[in-house]
Amino acid sequence: MSESVGSFDALYKKIIQDAISQYEKTIDDSVLDAKNLLNKVYNELTEKFRDKTKEVDASAASTGTIILSRALMQAREQLLRARQEIRDELKLALNQSLIKLASSKEYYGLLSELLKEGARALGLSEVKVYAREKDIEPLRKAAGSQGLKVNFYKIDCYGGLIIANMDDSIRIDSTLEALSQRSLEINKDKIERLLFGD
Repeated sequence: MSESVGSFDALYKKIIQDAISQYEKTIDDSVLDAKNLLNKVYNELTEKFRDKTKEVDASAASTGTIILSRALMQAREQLLRARQEIRDELKLALNQSLIKLASSKEYYGLLSELLKEGARALGLSEVKVYAREKDIEPLRKAAGSQGLKVNFYKIDCYGGLIIANMDDSIRIDSTLEALSQRSLEINKDKIERLLFGD
């Protein structure tokens, strides 16, 4: 298991690094645009605030502060939306990388390892496997060579598999999407720092 996890981790890290590299310029530009927009809005509102305070008395100045605060909140919201767009672009890039992974030479070796390790984790030699239709035949061959009795079911996913005991009460989701999502969750803070420098 450690070899398959290690090879998957290395492959996955490469996928993440490729996706981050692929979108790094877009991310930098988006963040810079959002920051420039925030500065522009802030400067415009500060100038408007100065003009207004010259025209009104002290009580009206507090109204100007409220207006400035609201404008700054709107600018911050725009920055947050820009960050979310960047995150969405990264997820799209990762999904495209998963599609490429599922077409690579290494994929069927990984798939065979996921089957073997899943059955070992369940402690069973008779299991259910949910996989893409085109992965069922290679999995059937891998199951035969591993001495496993498997009932196969088709699912819609980028690749990988879900392995379960015969009554589906215990399931291990090793679809590429699930593995990717778990890795994103584990590395969320690191990815945020890489993307936004926070």
